[in-house]
Formats: sequence, C-alpha cells, structure tokens
Amino acid sequence: MFFAAPLALFAARLAVPQHLRTPEVAANRTLHGLKARGLRIQFGESSNSEVVWAFGDSQCGATVLTSKGLNPCGRQFSLHGVGGLTLEGCGGDLWINQNGGFYESCVPFSEPDSCGVHTEWTCL
Repeated sequence: MFFAAPLALFAARLAVPQHLRTPEVAANRTLHGLKARGLRIQFGESSNSEVVWAFGDSQCGATVLTSKGLNPCGRQFSLHGVGGLTLEGCGGDLWINQNGGFYESCVPFSEPDSCGVHTEWTCL
C-alpha cells in the first residue's frame, strides 16, 4: 500500500487527455509527453497561406501548403529531405503522415510571430 498514492497520481496523469495538458517544452525535446521522432514540424498561417516549416528554421522560409481558407490536409510536402509528408485530421486533432502511415502527433503551440507567420501547431 506504500506505493498506492504515487501510483494513483501517475494513473491520473495518464488519464488526462494529451490535448488538455499544459504545453511545456523540455530540453529532452518532449512536449505534452510526446518525444520527437526526428524532424519536428511547425504548422501555421500567414495572411494568405497555410504553411509548414521545420522547428528551428526561420518562419520566413515556410513551405506553402495551400491558400488560406482551403483545407491544408492531405497535401504532400517535404522538409529537410523528408518527403511524402501530409498534414491530417483537419477539423480536430492534427497529425502528420508519411507515405500514408503515421509519422508524428501534433499539439497546439504558440511562439512569437515572424515574417507575418503565426504558429498554431507543433508536431513531434
């Protein structure tokens, strides 16, 4: 019974849906308990486009997925030589697929705007 209280707290943390946890980025490249699989992808928008870019790269060089207002999901893109990527789940929780298979989960994320680009999600 000595471990019952800590175990209950651990189980309660696991029961909290991932999208409701407080966003914290740690030095070990985790966010909401997710660990980066390699390329961390940012998703956001400019005044006229839905865009993606690799975390750490300038928002000024973001790759355009589509014009603002059009569905950005299912449109193939490449970043840093990683191809076959698509944003999925528009209208709800987002994730990234690669060549039709799961690649990364996304969580809401905010950082300072740069070059007119506003970050909305990070995927890792």
